Amino acid sequence: MLAISCADGNKNQGEADVDCSGPCTTKCAVNQTCVTNADCANSNCHVSAGKCEKLSCSDGNQNQNETDIDCGGVCGSTCKVNQTCSRNTDCANGNCHTALKTCQPLSCSDGNKNQNETDVDCGGVCTTKCTINQVCKLNTDCTNGNCYQSNHTCQPYSCTDGNKNQGESDVDCGGPCTTKCAVNQTCVTNADCVNSNCHVSAGKCEKLSCSDGNQNQNETDIDCGGVCGSTCKVNQTCSRNTDCVNGNCHTTLKTCQ
Repeated sequence: MLAISCADGNKNQGEADVDCSGPCTTKCAVNQTCVTNADCANSNCHVSAGKCEKLSCSDGNQNQNETDIDCGGVCGSTCKVNQTCSRNTDCANGNCHTALKTCQPLSCSDGNKNQNETDVDCGGVCTTKCTINQVCKLNTDCTNGNCYQSNHTCQPYSCTDGNKNQGESDVDCGGPCTTKCAVNQTCVTNADCVNSNCHVSAGKCEKLSCSDGNQNQNETDIDCGGVCGSTCKVNQTCSRNTDCVNGNCHTTLKTCQ
């Protein structure tokens, strides 16, 4: 009788299958019986079936380049919340937490740009606002309330940022800006307007006229005299008789009398 060995053609001495695993250095092949992964040549024992199986995304083991059991890596975006991941594409919800390296619910502190955030964990649905040079869509996305419209990033206030801020009377004009506002733009004082003519009650820069509430053109007083004709009343300034309604410009006082 031959001695029991790992080459006797029988399943004995604690072998998982005939002449493999257990005390044998030879591991069992696909479809041979196994108890643990260590019994199989490919380290893949489907424990419930008790068989060595080909590597797959449904074998109940973490193998191939899976990030967790049967998910991530070659198995695609299949990992669930709290399963291990290495990148967003490993997770079913597309959110691999950068620090924890596990799939996590979408949040404003997960280290990823998701939901409708404008940049990583800021803007959009997040109460945290974006800082200088981070991406934004609206002014409300930025800590300083200034989303630069030409490149949609949060930027310091300026007179070229496409927003009305820092005391400007209209977008990037008036107030502290050297650029003055054009006709129909908002103004507070004449100094805000290119033509120095702010209709204060309307709050708009207006074309020069004889009814704009300012002394301009060559008017001798507000909206009278000069190009506005004989329209100045008593005590309004004049330079000649034709500036006055009554035709009487006092030669010394230079007011209509």
